[in-house]
Amino acid sequence: MKFPVENYAHVYPSTGILSWNFKRSETHRHRGVDLVAPIGTRVVAVASGVVEHAVQRPGTVGFRGYGRVIVLRLDTPRGTRALYAHLSAVYVKVGDRVSAGDVIGLVGDSCDTPSDPDHRCGGSHLHFEIAAKPYPMPAEADRLDPGFFLEVKPS
Repeated sequence: MKFPVENYAHVYPSTGILSWNFKRSETHRHRGVDLVAPIGTRVVAVASGVVEHAVQRPGTVGFRGYGRVIVLRLDTPRGTRALYAHLSAVYVKVGDRVSAGDVIGLVGDSCDTPSDPDHRCGGSHLHFEIAAKPYPMPAEADRLDPGFFLEVKPS
């Protein structure tokens, strides 16, 4: 099922269509949500925080599979992290302070699969994750459901 992101509250990370939801099953280990959008669509911070990682080169150790990626340590009591992946551009650097709604990058299709020397991930989209622990972390490590940032707007 696809849901227009415009129907969701908070500062959502990008406009587009929610094509993959958060899954915690043995058969599908998708650790975030995917928002399909054209390359170059603005990506914004979902909340205020500090940039912990700003990966410009696909294949960077610790972030394999994500392509170009940004990790924000959000201003929450426990320092929750937000990860934005498969970007075409990264506009922030480590240590930058951002506010909710600040443009931090652009949607892309960067990836780093061994089978694709062009570093493409099969279509432009933003992969968005939330974690309670610092990145990088193993692919099988637990993530939080990012649905909090995509709740239905009140009527």
